[in-house]
Amino acid sequence: AAATASAQAKDEFLAMLGHELRNPLAPIRTALDLMTMRDPTKFARERTIIERQVHHLVRLVDDLLDVSRITGGKIELKREVVELADVVGHAVETAAPLLEAKAHQLTITIGPDLLVDVDVTRMTQVISNLVTNAAKYTTSQGAIEILGERRGERVWLAVRDNGIGISPEMLPHVFEAFAQEVQGSDRPAGGLGLGLAIVKSLLAMHGGTITAHSEGLGHGSQFEIELPESARPPDDTAERRPITGRGPTLVAHKVLVVDDNHDAGDLIAMSLTARGHDVRVALDAPSALLIVKDFVPEIVLTDIDLPVIDGYELADLIRASVVPHVVQFVAITGYGQPDDRQRSQDAGFALHLVKPVSIARLDQGIRDVTRTGTEPPR
Repeated sequence: AAATASAQAKDEFLAMLGHELRNPLAPIRTALDLMTMRDPTKFARERTIIERQVHHLVRLVDDLLDVSRITGGKIELKREVVELADVVGHAVETAAPLLEAKAHQLTITIGPDLLVDVDVTRMTQVISNLVTNAAKYTTSQGAIEILGERRGERVWLAVRDNGIGISPEMLPHVFEAFAQEVQGSDRPAGGLGLGLAIVKSLLAMHGGTITAHSEGLGHGSQFEIELPESARPPDDTAERRPITGRGPTLVAHKVLVVDDNHDAGDLIAMSLTARGHDVRVALDAPSALLIVKDFVPEIVLTDIDLPVIDGYELADLIRASVVPHVVQFVAITGYGQPDDRQRSQDAGFALHLVKPVSIARLDQGIRDVTRTGTEPPR
């Protein structure tokens, strides 16, 4: 009982930590998008640096939450049969900014018809983590290889680099949580030492294995994955959305933004106003209820963790006050665990977005929830 209570307390702490760290990232991300909208030529280099660091912070938060979810058995895999080469392609796209920044030479050799039954998002995370590590721990203009082939009834993939290598003392511990090679006081490689622990756990969930090889410091490293080969062909009958050359047309809507973070609410409102929407902002639920007396929104973008009255109760109160009008509710929150998403869906929210949210994602979300005039999907 004590162990269960301790595990629950840890999960709750990590969820709260993720929420508190994501909240200040939200206005930073929105401000960057606004700067780009107004003049993409100004401060381009500075914006790129800030965007890269925001992305890095989001990855650190995600790693913390992933460790908690994996150890608690809370990750559900959504498997499909795919070509290994396709997953590798997605992973390389994710790692591309670091590969390009350090001018590494990347070589990819993947055999044909290597089919695996995996959760594509999670396996992309696994491979991109290995490629990112190779890029991070290899000095500029290094060489990185990704190799894939069939070995018996298994699919084998390796990520090899000519980087700093791994010491014999560290090698047996590289897959342990928080384990890292000793760095200088400036910690040039950074990170929390969670990536490889997450990789090993996700592979185990797929029936796969991973091993690390290195002849020591200064001799590079090689990480090898093995997965069961799938006998089933990829599902080509799945519905695919048509791709067109023209971008979507933006339609103006009446939007209410509710967020107790003043900067976050104002910047979202500014970005939506620049898109032609009619927007009002409230810092808490009572203020939002006063606004809807004179301004009936089509869409309410609300934080969940509001003072006095939370976002769920606010949604119920607004629905009751604007009958017979139908209002679509979108959660914009620092809470992103599956339980959080399920709770907002159960509360009738049409969409659950996790901070920080880009303006492009907001645009897409508004288009999604206003596609029909019906009640939000359950």
